[in-house]
Amino acid sequence: KFDVNLGMKGDQIGLGEERALLELYRKATPEAAQKVYYCLEAHIEHYVPAYKMTMRYMTERFYQVGRTSTRVKKKNPASGLDRAFKFIPRQLLLAGREIRQKGLFGADYVAVLFNIALEVGRISELFSHGWGAVLSPHLQLRYNQFKRLAKKWKGGYRLMRWIERALGVK
Repeated sequence: KFDVNLGMKGDQIGLGEERALLELYRKATPEAAQKVYYCLEAHIEHYVPAYKMTMRYMTERFYQVGRTSTRVKKKNPASGLDRAFKFIPRQLLLAGREIRQKGLFGADYVAVLFNIALEVGRISELFSHGWGAVLSPHLQLRYNQFKRLAKKWKGGYRLMRWIERALGVK
């Protein structure tokens, strides 16, 4: 059954309904019993309107691919913070590699742009669950580190108990 939250809706770009269905099939069917067929010789003519060949449309499409793939794969929202911090250095590295390999005038800047749109889509989807889902595991880790430190300090245990009661933390 197709997920109605995925896929195209009027003029709104949507993707991933086939991928989600395939992932569901893979999870529900033992690997030895899985049967997915394709034919490399198959020829399909598919009309693509001119507006879908514009940079704006393609950039939006890559952004949506990033969001949809993250949603379909059910990525942990907490990874959004880590991914966001690595975003700029990673994109600069990829752009630098492209320029080194193909030269300043031969580099495929469109591919770099599409990759940026893809990654921004992934990060956007991870953050769409709210800051709580993103920050909670990081805050829990820091809280546990603080708790261990406070236990070593005289009076730290009482301070931690007070903080836990005040914040409703267990």
